[in-house]
Amino acid sequence: MKTLRRLLVLFLVLTGLPNLPAQVPQLLSYQGRVAVGATNFDGTGLFKFALLDPSGATYWSNDNSSVAGSEPADAVTLTVAKGLYSVLLGDTSLENMKVVPHSVFGKPDIALRVWFDDGVNGSQLLTPDQPIAAVGYAMIAANVSNGAITTAKLAPGAVTSTQLAPGAAAANLNAGSQSGVASGGLVLSTTDNNSALVTAGYLKIGATVTTNDQWQQRALAPLSPRYGHTAVWTGTEMIVWGGYNGATQLGDGARFNPATNTWTALSAPGGPAARYGHTAIWTGTEMIIWGGLTAAGFTNDGARYNPTTNTWTPLPTAGAPAVRATHTAVWTGTKMVVWGGWNGPALNSGGRYDLATDAWAPMSTSPAARYNHTAVWTGSTMVMWGGENPNIGAYYANGGRYDPVGDTWSAVSNTGEPAIRSLHSAVWTGTEMFLWGGSSSAGLLNTGGRYNPVSDTWAPVNTVAAPTVRRYFPVVWTGSEVIVWGGAGNSGALGDGSRYDPVSNSWKAISTAGAPPSRYSHSAVWSGSEMIIFGGNPPPIYFNDTWSYAPSRPLYLYQRP
Repeated sequence: MKTLRRLLVLFLVLTGLPNLPAQVPQLLSYQGRVAVGATNFDGTGLFKFALLDPSGATYWSNDNSSVAGSEPADAVTLTVAKGLYSVLLGDTSLENMKVVPHSVFGKPDIALRVWFDDGVNGSQLLTPDQPIAAVGYAMIAANVSNGAITTAKLAPGAVTSTQLAPGAAAANLNAGSQSGVASGGLVLSTTDNNSALVTAGYLKIGATVTTNDQWQQRALAPLSPRYGHTAVWTGTEMIVWGGYNGATQLGDGARFNPATNTWTALSAPGGPAARYGHTAIWTGTEMIIWGGLTAAGFTNDGARYNPTTNTWTPLPTAGAPAVRATHTAVWTGTKMVVWGGWNGPALNSGGRYDLATDAWAPMSTSPAARYNHTAVWTGSTMVMWGGENPNIGAYYANGGRYDPVGDTWSAVSNTGEPAIRSLHSAVWTGTEMFLWGGSSSAGLLNTGGRYNPVSDTWAPVNTVAAPTVRRYFPVVWTGSEVIVWGGAGNSGALGDGSRYDPVSNSWKAISTAGAPPSRYSHSAVWSGSEMIIFGGNPPPIYFNDTWSYAPSRPLYLYQRP
């Protein structure tokens, strides 16, 4: 899992001893080594310390603010050189460091609790609490996301069963793809009956604990606040481009790498004019921006962005569909298919852009004109559904399947279909189109449906424990669940959401602990291990912050005999 929630390993050597006489300075000295992943931490770190009794009561903390083992308010700044650092607990020459009372040294059982902030991941509790003794201990961050530690973050051969205490790996290793762990090693997988591990000679011991939801604020983008932008996932990065800030269209973008928690600005020369209401798709090598509303009006131009070369290539306008915004676009593997939208009237036209020939081909018109609809690519057809046409006061509860090879449309069954709506969201799960939420003339919705294009049938989406009504929200597919978060409800911006399991047809609420501020018209992508959201608004507030969400999940323990 490529994420900044990394393993923090702290080897403590405590040289302070109990029962010191009063004339001895009230200090506890220790040295430590901090490694982030497999790399020694180098730089300035923020540390917080507390000494506890066996019941968890605080004997002492670096700023004397800790109560019952809680995190101190202020941190001690320490320099870490190639992973090594040292400090005297109780050294009042350090800012935010208070003297350690004599009484502490007479206690029979003392445990050290430490929090560490590397400047990226925030302050993290290192667990377990360590007894004061002249031995080394290993501590890991208590809120390292379950599944965050993979072989990619561990030095080769660094961790086998001989290095792990019994059960030590059970909550923080995700080795679903690991097949090279040393013989006798313990491996965790997020997949039950992992065939790769079984083939490699591992036996499943059983399921372990379910991990907890984890929200984390990530690095701030070098972009101004916005909404109505687009975002695509490349396999390693999220690319954000365009949008609106309440006053003007925006024509810049940036790439976010969650593994390094860094943003890289996109090259401006050759890029499209500032816009919003456009579409963006990922081809496997490039992002294609097309259409939208510029300061000059609706447009039918666009450009391709290559993140490897950080360059833009304009799209041809010859043969392109008419100008429009709020249309849909899907990538077929060879072509971008654009359909519908709005440029004054609603539209039922579109076009096919062939990347290999850099040319447009026309597209037959069949479904009724509309915008604020959804479209997904199934692997062979585009399935379009819903939307509205204010020109005739219509909301739709129908759709169509488009074959780009034959340039033909076929109807979507209306048996069991969801109610009329627009501004809903839809995603392809691999076998079905899932759609949910939105609004109609009757108000906002929290209903949906699942459409199987092979059987041309609809299945209902359970509304028990479903999120509240909303629109202007994105959805992502994790490989096993649909995640809905944020949006605009009846009372404004929302900061909650749920996960939907199509197998059990059930919803599970997302934790709001540490969640971002409420918002709508934001973007969301799935990285393979977490949902990453950016931007959004409830006017007059506009965001340019970045957050990641790692959902809870069960882990399965395997062992090689």
